[in-house]
Amino acid sequence: MNHSGARSRNRTAKGPLLAVMVIRCQSGSEKSTGIPISSGAAMKYDDASWHYNGNFPSDLPSAAGATHIGMFLAWMLLNKLASEELLEDAESEVAALTKRELTGSAFVISMLDEKLTDQEFNDIGNAFALAYYEGLNNDSRYIDDYLLAFSVTQDEVYSVPDTWANFDKLSPLMDARFAEWQAMGKPEYIV
Repeated sequence: MNHSGARSRNRTAKGPLLAVMVIRCQSGSEKSTGIPISSGAAMKYDDASWHYNGNFPSDLPSAAGATHIGMFLAWMLLNKLASEELLEDAESEVAALTKRELTGSAFVISMLDEKLTDQEFNDIGNAFALAYYEGLNNDSRYIDDYLLAFSVTQDEVYSVPDTWANFDKLSPLMDARFAEWQAMGKPEYIV
């Protein structure tokens, strides 16, 4: 990541997949999350351009395509699930976000080239992002909670204003999902 703008996402794979993260469930059994630990290539969870280049309301700015991504990222950062690399490379921006001087979507747009990848999170953060944000067959429980928090339909998902007050409406649902996920032994997916 550079401090003069968005980080470069042109990293290439450095060879074969070396390992995947394995979690130990409360029962003592181990389960692969499928998350690469050291593959060199980033797994992309989301990209604002996927939204504003698709079926996107013409009356909204393209930044509205990053609001839901940014709220997820902000919650992850505030809950100590960020990667060491992100914390080091974006120290001042993370501090601004923590002080609520910068929204999560502004961080995603300015620092992450509008993308959310596995490079942003630590191992636990990636396991939770896969289980909750990505979901089994891309059935995101995060989006379900997002729609519920703001009483909007799928067609209105981009109309949610990017404010800290709205983040505060969503955050308790994310807190509950994270606690539920941990209590279930950190399963690969929340279904």
